[in-house]
Amino acid sequence: MFLLDAKITALVLSLIGGFLVSSLANGLGLGIVFVFLWIDKVIFGILRINSIVEFTTVSTIIIGIVYGPIFGFFFSLFLIPLLDGIKIFFIKVNIEWPPFIPGFANVIDGLVAVAAWFLMGFDLLYIMLACLALKYTLNFLFHVIKLRVYTQQPFDYKMFFSVISNVAIIVLFRDIIMGIITSSL
Repeated sequence: MFLLDAKITALVLSLIGGFLVSSLANGLGLGIVFVFLWIDKVIFGILRINSIVEFTTVSTIIIGIVYGPIFGFFFSLFLIPLLDGIKIFFIKVNIEWPPFIPGFANVIDGLVAVAAWFLMGFDLLYIMLACLALKYTLNFLFHVIKLRVYTQQPFDYKMFFSVISNVAIIVLFRDIIMGIITSSL
C-alpha cells in the first residue's frame, strides 16, 4: 500500500512540478502545453490509450508556433522522452528504446514543431494536417530504413485514430488552442 501511495504522490508531484517549472520559465501557455503532454505521455500511457488519442502533435504545434522552431525542437526532443520515462515507473512496458533518452520519434516531434512555425500563417487545421502528414511520412521512412522493409500494414489503425483525434481536437477546441497561442505570443 505504501508503494502505491508513493507512486501516486510522485505522479501528482511530476504534474505540479512540471507545470510550475514550465509556467515560471516561459509563461502559462507553456505550462498548459506541459499538462497536455503529461496527460498524453503519462496518463494515456498508463491507461494504454495513447495509441487512440494523443495530445503530442497538437502540443508540439503550439510550442513551435509560440516559442519558435529552435525551442520547439529541443523542448520536444528532451521533454517528451522524460515524460515517457515517468510512465515506466507506474506500468511494466516492453520498451524499444532506453527511457529518458531521445529517439527518432522525438526528433520527428521536434520537426513537427519546426514545421508548425513555418506554417503559422495558415489555418490551424491545415497546419495540423500538414504536420500529421510530415510525422507519418518520416515515421514510415524511418521504419523502412531501420528494417530495410516496411513490416507494418499500409493502413495502421493507430495512425487512423491519431489523425481523427487530432483533427477533432482542432475542430472542437480551436478557440482554446488559439487562446493559448495568442496569449503566449
